[in-house]
Amino acid sequence: MSFMPIVPVFIIYILAVLLVGFAIYCCINKNFRHTRVFRRIGIGALLLLAFARPVITSGTAERDLSNLNIFFIVDNTGSMAAKDMEQGSKYRYEVMSDDIKRIVKLFPGAKYGAITLDYNSHQSIPLVSDASTINTFADTLKPKYSYRSGDSDLMSLLKYANQRITNYNKRFPERNSIAIFMSDGEDSTNASTRAIKTLEKQIAGGAVIGYGTTNGAVVHAVNYDGEVDETTTIRDSNTGTEHISKLDEDYLTEIANAMNVQYYRRASSDDKLDNINSFTSETIAYGRSGEITEAAEDLYWLPIILAIGLLLWDFYSILDTLLLERKVAK
Repeated sequence: MSFMPIVPVFIIYILAVLLVGFAIYCCINKNFRHTRVFRRIGIGALLLLAFARPVITSGTAERDLSNLNIFFIVDNTGSMAAKDMEQGSKYRYEVMSDDIKRIVKLFPGAKYGAITLDYNSHQSIPLVSDASTINTFADTLKPKYSYRSGDSDLMSLLKYANQRITNYNKRFPERNSIAIFMSDGEDSTNASTRAIKTLEKQIAGGAVIGYGTTNGAVVHAVNYDGEVDETTTIRDSNTGTEHISKLDEDYLTEIANAMNVQYYRRASSDDKLDNINSFTSETIAYGRSGEITEAAEDLYWLPIILAIGLLLWDFYSILDTLLLERKVAK
């Protein structure tokens, strides 16, 4: 048996010395020589043992490590507040949020980052290994305040993403990167995709995922507090008519070709993306580390169960004493 402490070892040593010292004092001083005192010392000792986390080794195993940096390149401009997903029951950004969390589940142990276009292009989440961070980003994803939103310059976003991914590749040359571009393809600049051709050389896979429908939908206004106002729609500044945002599959396909990745249309949140090979091969995604580690079985639960048993005994003893005192009082 060995130990894998869940708190710093010096804290366990200090608590152990204090606990042993108190137990010795109770043995010497007859005023503290009671069953209830030693019972509580036992509870403390068992909890201390649980903190030390005893384990039994059960052989060795070669550790599998994810070999990926996953970059979500997210179009979070105002048009993502169009409600034409799931037969008109969901906004585009809602399905995009669900897809981010779904993809994260496909690659446990990877590192994740998010690069976003809203008011401008910026890195929302630096490269992190904590999946909860990127999931929180997905949960809070909403287009920004409509009347401060800038133009949908997708090439500017992708060029910025190319720069960030290139920098990370230089820092982590032993890892592979994949880029997942999520957008409705609506672009105000009509810039050529040749500007992002170099991105293909920086990634080992990825996808372009399109949100919306070719028929399009009106774009609802987003208030300053980030809530979508379903009573207000965005209007064309020139004509005054409601702006209809449409999925531009031709442009997204052109972007996918420039990145040398697959294009997927997400008219609904079906299960098309629930496969690692939708983005890259398993050989690229996971590599054997060559690192041998001991496989261990946790036993911390055993002292916890025993401590709970002593606590119940202590509770029963206190309750019995109170009932006895009540009878005597009568």
